[in-house]
Amino acid sequence: RMLSVSLTAFPVTSVCVRSLDLLYNQAIVLSSYIRDKVQEWAEVSQGHFPVAACGEESPMVVPWSEAKEDDALRSRIKWPKLKSPARSIEKALRCYKNDVSRVVDICRQTIVYSSVTDLTESLTIIASDSEVKIRRIVNRMDENYDSSRTSGYRDVKLNVSICNEATEMLGLEQHVCEVQLILKEFFEIKTAEAHVRYVYFRNMRSE
Repeated sequence: RMLSVSLTAFPVTSVCVRSLDLLYNQAIVLSSYIRDKVQEWAEVSQGHFPVAACGEESPMVVPWSEAKEDDALRSRIKWPKLKSPARSIEKALRCYKNDVSRVVDICRQTIVYSSVTDLTESLTIIASDSEVKIRRIVNRMDENYDSSRTSGYRDVKLNVSICNEATEMLGLEQHVCEVQLILKEFFEIKTAEAHVRYVYFRNMRSE
């Protein structure tokens, strides 16, 4: 069953940062704040996070509700790294006419869900978070979405800003991050080999 909800892009009113160095400095500091947020959301929405393999039968993802209580399991979680500078430059050149201010996924996180119901609930939770401003939602779970554009792959991507006292003091409240919400079935086919094929597919489309 496809996710079909009304998702509206929010206007961005911030002053654009056109220095890639400054964007990365902001992203480095903000990464811990967005990580705290996805943990908070995952705990109340049955969210999972990817973990490093520990034997052939080990799961690829674990519920945060379990990992937060288990130091060994929590240490195996594979938190996303910042987008590479090379890929950010490539994206700015190919897609944004050299405007690095439009690269809004340098700092990113992923939450994995077992069902569309849980994924939909997480959207409600995120939207109701008073410390979050949703800048844009890309709903690739919609039944009307042409998945041939992403080689059959589907997810929901949110561009968000974290707006609280700490980020405002640091001048980070306007920095836009990416949060990916993905079903477990799609996540499990995102192997390293599959990612290489997807990058080739994306490059052929000059994206």
